[in-house]
Amino acid sequence: MDQHGMLFNKIAPYYQWFFNYQVWHYGKIVDQNIHLIDHKNIDTILDIGCGTGAFGYVFKKQGYEVMGIDVAPEMVKRGKNNDLYCETGDISKGLKCKDNSYDMVISAMVAHGLTEDKRVNLYKEARRIADKIVLIQDYKFERNIFVDLIEKVEGGGYFNYIKTGESQINSIFENVVTRNVSRHLNWYISK
Repeated sequence: MDQHGMLFNKIAPYYQWFFNYQVWHYGKIVDQNIHLIDHKNIDTILDIGCGTGAFGYVFKKQGYEVMGIDVAPEMVKRGKNNDLYCETGDISKGLKCKDNSYDMVISAMVAHGLTEDKRVNLYKEARRIADKIVLIQDYKFERNIFVDLIEKVEGGGYFNYIKTGESQINSIFENVVTRNVSRHLNWYISK
């Protein structure tokens, strides 16, 4: 496991503290914005970078069959405890999923924390695995002082994400539709 995975393995217990809040927050976003995607023919969903499972859990509560994948075994353990089927997987090594094996691939708040190479891997794996839709929920591609401070402490790839994220996502997916879904977040939707 790389340094990123080890960090999230260590902080998994703390992420669990926010699970109920995340389910509430993500649930509100999904309820208000689900109309933005053609979700009527969606049955199966893969949540890449599922963490403790909050984003996937919101979709599961709506009746979808959801599986989560995360690089950190401690996150996967907590995702399972939160009633989400989860497995350990590393996008930089490629996921074990077959091409077009899930109707929709989702990922929430993952892309901004990755290095450029891993972000490209995330996008490529999501495109390969999704049969119909890829939904990435993450920060907008613009600086925000509040988010800047939080991400400076985390030390992830956020500042690189702001610089190169938009061109990267557009280079991997055709026809990316960007929708503002909350104050700091967008949905990046591709088919």
